[in-house]
Amino acid sequence: MEELKFEDLVGEAKEFEIMGKKVEIPPLKTKDLKLFIGLENPQTKPKAMIDIFVKTLRKIFPDKNENEIKNLPLSVLVNFFEKILEANDLKHEVDNEDFQKAIQNLKS
Repeated sequence: MEELKFEDLVGEAKEFEIMGKKVEIPPLKTKDLKLFIGLENPQTKPKAMIDIFVKTLRKIFPDKNENEIKNLPLSVLVNFFEKILEANDLKHEVDNEDFQKAIQNLKS
């Protein structure tokens, strides 16, 4: 068996198709854990989703600022968010019903 190297732990972007286009979504880092913890609380979930979305899209589109990303249509967040969770191996950690409720909260 091969020895584990630090480079093996870094994590690589995963490729997805969103809106008919190929996109590589990088995983967030350990230092971003507090963003994901916010998904557990119904009061902080919508903000946590936006923060995770913005942080991820800033990695994908480094020339875009936070304001530009926050002004994208809500449908873009919805299209990306499930893939962001999957890129971070957390898709099974977030209940789909809770996700839908959080989306409704964002819309209102």
